[in-house]
Amino acid sequence: MKLYKNCNVFVMAMALLLLSGCGKQSLSNQVKLKTDTITLGENIQLEDLFETPQDITVAIRNKAQFDNKKPGTYAIDVVLERDEQQESKSYMVKVVDKEKPNITLKQTSVSIYEGEKFVPEKYVTVTDNSGETINAKIDQNNINTEIPGEYTINYVAKDSSNNESTQELKVIVKKKYSYKELTTFCKSLLKQKQYARLKMFRDTTKKSIYIVLGDKYIIPSVKVSGEIYRMQPYLSVYKNSAGKWVCSYVFDGCLSSSKKYIKPGTCYITSENGKEKSSNWSYETSYDGDYVQCFDVDYSYVFHPKQTEKITKILGGNNIKCINYENVTNDKYSITYKKSNVNTLHQLKSFCEQITGIL
Repeated sequence: MKLYKNCNVFVMAMALLLLSGCGKQSLSNQVKLKTDTITLGENIQLEDLFETPQDITVAIRNKAQFDNKKPGTYAIDVVLERDEQQESKSYMVKVVDKEKPNITLKQTSVSIYEGEKFVPEKYVTVTDNSGETINAKIDQNNINTEIPGEYTINYVAKDSSNNESTQELKVIVKKKYSYKELTTFCKSLLKQKQYARLKMFRDTTKKSIYIVLGDKYIIPSVKVSGEIYRMQPYLSVYKNSAGKWVCSYVFDGCLSSSKKYIKPGTCYITSENGKEKSSNWSYETSYDGDYVQCFDVDYSYVFHPKQTEKITKILGGNNIKCINYENVTNDKYSITYKKSNVNTLHQLKSFCEQITGIL
């Protein structure tokens, strides 16, 4: 009987011990890490990484050591607490970079002359979301700057997380024309029917070529407020200060005026395709000081080679006008070119596209 009682006491003690153990179940077994991977730069509270029962709190002990802007594996040290029960544990979390580096080209194509030095590094910049410095690898094995043609440069950028991006740059190696070769090219173009309204003059001393309107297609003068006004466009092909061939538009003007003083002012070329202002002007007749003291004034409005593309676009329109503001009185002189004149200007525009395409 005594032995029986002792057994009952032992069983009850064991039961109490087991119940006590269940009451102190490991807290970490009740806490779940939602994800062990965070995207670089992702804005997240570390506490939100954990899925816990409502009665368990999570405190991060080493927040300062975690950097969501730097790829790597981080140990997140936490303290889990419920009532008077407390437990410490570390969880491993990775910050990963899935974004490719960004390659930016200053331009999509580059034109150089045969034999000219080409530096591909100056046309590219690389940035990355990780903030690391990345230099693009450049494949230029297939380019020969000594032979005219079109080539492709390949840029490859890879970050420390092995994210890789590529970009291509087109390189156009142009023939370096001599004055004789360029003259021959222009002559061959002018033989084509589409340029029947144009003709060529040369200045062998200045090594310049001028594409002007043929005698039958010179734009006639018009009367504006009693003044006789004319504006003739032509192309000027010459070498700039850097020794490169360029093409620019020039508008020759003539004004017969009853005013005592006349001085060229501002010239605008307009159409439905845009508007452009002359960059310079010059006299072609004698003058006294700043003002021309005559009734007939010849002058030229010169457009910079950088404006050639815009002027070409404007001359591709149908409602083409030339507007001139006289500099002393600010009087306005305007010509709206007639349809027959517009057809001639379209030929000049097309010729310009041909010549600038090889320069």
